[in-house]
Amino acid sequence: MLNVDLQIKGYFMTKNTINKKFSVLIGVTILVLMTIFTTFIISNINKNLIKELESNLQLQVQNYYQTAEIYNDSLEDNSLILMNVF
Repeated sequence: MLNVDLQIKGYFMTKNTINKKFSVLIGVTILVLMTIFTTFIISNINKNLIKELESNLQLQVQNYYQTAEIYNDSLEDNSLILMNVF
């Protein structure tokens, strides 16, 4: 009877360690996949943010340049008018 009990316990212990190893393998696989996915998502978000920021900066620079040209033209016109007055 004792021999049978040891065989049953040994069977369950072996099965238990195989289950533990399989569970650890699944856990490690899930963690690795989550890490890869998170890294991929973060890099894509950063690339898209950088592209959007660059396009916004280009638009703002164009707007500032146009505003400076308008102010410059207006100053030139006013200075010519004042020069003709004096």
